[in-house]
Formats: sequence, structure tokens, C-alpha cells
Amino acid sequence: MSHVPIVPLESLGGQRCFHPFSDELWSDLQSSGVLPTVHANALTSQSSAQPERTLIKLPRAENSSRTQHEFIGYPAIEFWVDGRQGVRLLDALQGDLTGLAGCVVEVMHSSSAKVSYRIEWPGYSSFTRQKYARRVRGLQDRSKIARQVAEVVNEFMSDRARYVPAQPGWRVGRGFIEYGQVYLLELRRISRSTWVPVLAYAV
Repeated sequence: MSHVPIVPLESLGGQRCFHPFSDELWSDLQSSGVLPTVHANALTSQSSAQPERTLIKLPRAENSSRTQHEFIGYPAIEFWVDGRQGVRLLDALQGDLTGLAGCVVEVMHSSSAKVSYRIEWPGYSSFTRQKYARRVRGLQDRSKIARQVAEVVNEFMSDRARYVPAQPGWRVGRGFIEYGQVYLLELRRISRSTWVPVLAYAV
């Protein structure tokens, strides 16, 4: 079984992320001099050297039954970095999506010009913000979605850090759960234009 190479895309799109190509395209890009000779096993060995992290997944909101189910016919969009589930939102906010699997794959198919991201965080009221769903050249890819979620969660945590939540163990802000600890695991569609991020934080 042939492996699927992973290619750095800085020279192709200006984004610091990786994307799987076919063996044929990989060979063509290397032979043309566009890309250096880099193999997937080299990247795997780098990722295996990363320190282990433990993520605590946020529970689903008890006051919203719609978050219990995916939108009919639309599976969750997953985010994996270097073989581990979850992209750190601080990295996404800063534009560093190195290692994000399928980062330029268009995964959000929406007929609406905008979509709503709704943050459900234990102890706090829900927080919703709208973002543009379509690009000039096509639909949203995984990297753009990660950055949009990062922006919304950053706004949510900045706003809610002033309050003590009903569940103090889930408090956000300096000295509690901080933005740099938060990871995006999945994005679930709960209505035609509303998405709920599945979040976790590192301990």
C-alpha cells in the first residue's frame, strides 16, 4: 500500500499548513523544482517527538438538545494536527496551521453568504457570531474555518472573562482556563447555517 505524501504549502498558498497529495502529483511537483524532497515518515518522526498533552473535552450544553445531533446528512468536520486530534486555537489565530491535515480542502458547503458559530461553554450563556461562509474562489477550507472559530472563541473568552460562571470549574480568563489552552476538535452543523465547535482544553 503506497503512502500519501504530505507537502508544505507555503510556496503554493502562503499558509503554514500541510496537505496530502497523490504520489503522482508529489513526484511532479518535486521534479519541477517547486517542492523539496520531503517524505511523510520524516514528518511523522518530528511529530512523535512532540510532548504529550492531555485534553479535557467540554461537555455538550444541557440546555440545547440541538447540539446532541449532527445536522441530517452532514457529518462533523474534524481537525487533526500531526496525527493527533485538535488544533490549538492560538496557533490558528496567528496563522500557524503547520501539520493540519487537509488544510486547504473545501469542507464547508453552505448556500448562505454567512454562517453562525455558536459557542457552548459550561456555566456561561451561549455566544454566537456570524462569519462569511464563502470565499471569492470557492467554499471555506479547513484552515479558514479554524481561523474563524479561533476568532470567535477569542472574542467569547475576552468577553466572558469578566464573569464568574454558574460552574466555577469551567471559568475562563487569566489564572483559569486560558485561551492558549483551548483546542478545536470538531465542528458540528446543527442547522442550515449554524455550527457548534467541539472544544477541549489542555492540562
